Amino acid sequence: MRFPAFLSTFAASLCLLLAIWFFAVSISDQGLQAELQKKQSELQTDQQKLQFQEQTLQAAQQQINNMNTTSQKVGEILGDMKGLAVQNKNDKLKNLLIKYGINPDDGAAAASDKSDKSSAPAAPASGGSAAPVLSKPAKP
Repeated sequence: MRFPAFLSTFAASLCLLLAIWFFAVSISDQGLQAELQKKQSELQTDQQKLQFQEQTLQAAQQQINNMNTTSQKVGEILGDMKGLAVQNKNDKLKNLLIKYGINPDDGAAAASDKSDKSSAPAAPASGGSAAPVLSKPAKP
């Protein structure tokens, strides 16, 4: 065989081997790309689930905050009701509070002291005489 024929046969064989190798590599790459797309899809699904859970938790936290605010307001209202029940000696209001498990006599002294202090005028700081506090006019 001559050298040019040998060289061309070798070159053709090398091209054939390289074509087979590139074909195998491209098939492998396609498999890896399919696996990558599958994992990206799973990741996106997990992120959507996580986002939904975060939204659910935020809504629950907002409800808890609203309930805490409402609870504080109800506590203030019940405290005022206890104070009024004792201060005005309102037996119906006392019985209503007792019916729902609230003892109106607990802290009643503190509530009435608080209301007395808040309704009493402050003494002047200069040491002068204070103007008399007028009470409700007497009924004739």
